[in-house]
Amino acid sequence: MPRTSRFAFLLALALPTTLAHASPPTPTVEDLSGSQGPDAQQQVVVEDLSRAPHQPHPALDPSRGRMVGTFGFFGSGFDPHARRWSLSDSEIGALEGAPIPDAMLADHARYGGFTFGSGFRPLSWLRLPELRVAFGGGDHATRWTPIGEQGLEGAITRSFLLRLELLAGVEVDLGPITPFARVYGGVGMHSAKLKVRDTTLGALGSERLVAFAGDVGVELGFDVYFTEDEGERVGLRVAYRRGLVGAEGHGAFVGLAIQGKRPS
Repeated sequence: MPRTSRFAFLLALALPTTLAHASPPTPTVEDLSGSQGPDAQQQVVVEDLSRAPHQPHPALDPSRGRMVGTFGFFGSGFDPHARRWSLSDSEIGALEGAPIPDAMLADHARYGGFTFGSGFRPLSWLRLPELRVAFGGGDHATRWTPIGEQGLEGAITRSFLLRLELLAGVEVDLGPITPFARVYGGVGMHSAKLKVRDTTLGALGSERLVAFAGDVGVELGFDVYFTEDEGERVGLRVAYRRGLVGAEGHGAFVGLAIQGKRPS
């Protein structure tokens, strides 16, 4: 018994030490919030992956259009035979309803004046529409020719022109120089002074002749821009005009070409 009691006593002393060495160590929790975690105040940028709207090619973008303007002087050949002249409110009774003989009309006349207008260039290479107004006049310098049946003679001296034109065409913007080609259609009123005289009594006064007709032709030339201010451009325009249908013949134009600002 004494030996058994001694063994039990030693076992009771050794058991707590053995259990202490056999139990697993307590896990250590490391604080990583300060050194490895993301900054709480740092902004997170999220990329917008939504599809951008379709953007047209710059050469086809209507928002690149700009207003255009024209002001200048013109001169042109003119075929009076291509117009149907008629007397307007004749004051000389003997001329009422009398036709204007072809022999009175000159084979060729010239007239000139000034024109101005404005339009739109929707694309860098396209110009339409452009509306112009032209005022001018000329000298027919016809010979005295019998008119009517009572010994009267007439001669056309000065003429006046009022004309509206609509143009459209293409152009190539090469920086300061822009060549172009356009087609025009015009409607005009020609008014001429008809001097009348009697072969016996002499001068009887003057009457007014009028003619309304249209023309179609082409305009070829170039613009040379020499100044630009906040997108607005001003330059010199030189053009050759050729009538294809109507009374207009060869002509020329010299004036100013104006381009407005591009839309913002």
